[in-house]
Amino acid sequence: MSELTLPNRQQVPDLAASLSGLTREMESLTRLIRKQAVVLVADGQKNQRALLAQAARAAGFEQIMRVHHGAAALEYLYHNQVDMVLADWDVPVWGGIQLLDWVRCQPELNHLVFVMAASAEQERLLLQVAEERHDLFITKPFAVDILHERLPAVFARRQVVAGGRWQELQGSLQAARQAYLLAINNQPYRLWPYFTLGGLLGRNQRFAAAAQCFEHVQQMDAKAYAAPLNLARLKEMAGEEELSQSLYSQLIKKYPWFLKSYDVLAESFLRQEQPKRALAVLERAVHWGGSQHAPRLHRLAELYCRQNKENAAQPLLQKALHLRPWQDAGKKHELLAESYARQGDLSRAAEHARQGLEFSLEVKQSDQALSCLRLWGVLQLKQDNPEAALQTWSLAFDPAIWPHGQPPQSPRKLAGDLAKLAKAHGANSLAHHYYNLAQSLIGKGDGQWLHQRESRLAQLAAKGVELAQNGYLEEAEACYRQGLALSPDSARLCFNLAKLHYRQGKLDSYQRYLEAARRLNPQDEELLQEIERFYEQIRGA
Repeated sequence: MSELTLPNRQQVPDLAASLSGLTREMESLTRLIRKQAVVLVADGQKNQRALLAQAARAAGFEQIMRVHHGAAALEYLYHNQVDMVLADWDVPVWGGIQLLDWVRCQPELNHLVFVMAASAEQERLLLQVAEERHDLFITKPFAVDILHERLPAVFARRQVVAGGRWQELQGSLQAARQAYLLAINNQPYRLWPYFTLGGLLGRNQRFAAAAQCFEHVQQMDAKAYAAPLNLARLKEMAGEEELSQSLYSQLIKKYPWFLKSYDVLAESFLRQEQPKRALAVLERAVHWGGSQHAPRLHRLAELYCRQNKENAAQPLLQKALHLRPWQDAGKKHELLAESYARQGDLSRAAEHARQGLEFSLEVKQSDQALSCLRLWGVLQLKQDNPEAALQTWSLAFDPAIWPHGQPPQSPRKLAGDLAKLAKAHGANSLAHHYYNLAQSLIGKGDGQWLHQRESRLAQLAAKGVELAQNGYLEEAEACYRQGLALSPDSARLCFNLAKLHYRQGKLDSYQRYLEAARRLNPQDEELLQEIERFYEQIRGA
């Protein structure tokens, strides 16, 4: 029941995103209850897929899709609406736990109802699944009517929790509390209503009442380890850090296999600026079987990096990337880049910085992407390659690669920051270039610089066209990108890049550059006509 544990005091949720997610969840639950939902079955064995599909059909669902490995499940989830996933623990390629983990990390999918199936000998892994927020765990072999019997309670719980959370985010705390109290009255022997009500009360600083909820859970089920964990966290939220840390430690000593306790204790130590104690706790968690939890490995690697223990940090970061490549990949690659750079392996460091940039842009994390971009250029400067750094940093001004059409900083500030970076690493010519660019972008550049910039832009554009005509496409792209570094708002250069990428078969990026060209200069009728003629040529081809 990790989704019901109390949040960190410092956590500030995005209200709009939270409400949007709850809307998706409630719409999906409505389809599930009405039996109008799409169910995805993932199992590597044909007969087991048939059994899971038969169980879904017995529960009243008709739209059932089947895949035979986890990668196919991911592909289907990417492109289709799904409301519930039935996955085997040992589904090939991507295991069930990895698939569950991925789903819970996706803002557009984390509301899905997820049912995990496993053999009897794998029941010991139930605790790990619970930490990853599954909805239902069924043991094989199972009766065909198992979903028909057990899913209604899952849907009812989800509806109550989602509805109460919606009321809470809207500021109707009393309505949310009443919804959870009604659930307790209707289902007095269930644990989840007490967890949910305790979470609501704790988030709103009613610590004594919240503690009563978790104490009641302890009385009902001594194996509900999240209850004493939440009781300890309540103490920390009330400002009693030392007492809460003592309670976390007692929980670890009593239940050393409950790995969540190690994580919250380590985070508590970090908030108290005690990184060495946090590192020791996380090392114990890994020793007790917590070596398959990517966020834990990521945090431990960060602490090793603080101590310049590169040989200890690097394998943990690599494993965290393998286990959870979709979450914080940009930051992990950046840490690896910095780590290899400290060891003097600049080529490998630059490659990780590049990968961090690509991953961050893919998931629309502009700040992280810019951080990796800066680092990539710095590493190229350390390799005595200022030309490569200039080409890399020119991407910072490229309107087509950024998720919102522009970098997270203004072009003027960006140019100034790059000038400082270049100067700090001895690249005085490059520093002068970006200093002049920064001056020109605020209209304070001298006339000579502005004239030189226009002249240089014309030269780069002409050279790029010539190179493209002669088939030197990569060299032409480098020219256009240098031009964008000089003039980030050049619609003409974006159009040139669009045509170039179309020739290279880069169909996604050519479309982005065309859109950027339109957006940057909508008053240029001549350019807009050229874009339309280009579209006609494409359609004719």
